[in-house]
Amino acid sequence: MPLTTREKALCLVPCFNEAANLPELLRELQSPALRGRCDLLLLDDGSRDETAGLLEGSGLPLIRHPANLGYGAAIKSGLRYARDQGYRHLVVFPGDRQRSIEDLLRLVQEIESGPIDLVVGNKLHAPVSIPWRRALGNRFFSLMARALWRAPFRDVLSGFKAYRVASVAPFLEQLPDRYEFDLVLSLHCGKLGLTVREIPVSVRYHAHSTKMTSEVGVGLKMLKAALKSFYGKGGKPAVVPLGD
Repeated sequence: MPLTTREKALCLVPCFNEAANLPELLRELQSPALRGRCDLLLLDDGSRDETAGLLEGSGLPLIRHPANLGYGAAIKSGLRYARDQGYRHLVVFPGDRQRSIEDLLRLVQEIESGPIDLVVGNKLHAPVSIPWRRALGNRFFSLMARALWRAPFRDVLSGFKAYRVASVAPFLEQLPDRYEFDLVLSLHCGKLGLTVREIPVSVRYHAHSTKMTSEVGVGLKMLKAALKSFYGKGGKPAVVPLGD
């Protein structure tokens, strides 16, 4: 029997200046296996190329940010939509075509398998396929997060995740709007004792992969934001505990 809308997970596809990737990405999203398990939600984060027009032409549900609000803001918009529409689970499939539908379905299967708050797609098991600067940055932040706040997963910069919406909603507005979103999320998960699972996934870098304009600059901003969230005001953690 086919799953009803709210029995499915919601798959968020955030995009920023992804016009070169979208024709192939939209074709991949037509996968019968995917459409049988997930509803789709596209998001344009204020793109300056032809991304918005291509997304609108797909006929799929679409959120448009009037300007580039940031990666974290895109995920938060998707989580709010999922919460308001009654979805139990949200899975994020980045629009840069670095991930596979097969791994996406594995994330969905894992988050639906039990009382799990978050499933993380870990790409660090195969560092050969990752550019060395990104691999080095990923490992640095992983070690820092595990040392300072005992982050419950290794790939703390992975954006390829499946969320239990109700578990993240109580602290959603405390999360930042930019690239540091995932790192600060690991802080909240560790401090609040959320149940997290991590599964190995593949990653594919190609000619049209999204590139950060300054990896060093972004890394420093993430570090500053994470330490600010960790220490808070007066040297105390800024995470607000969940109520009973």
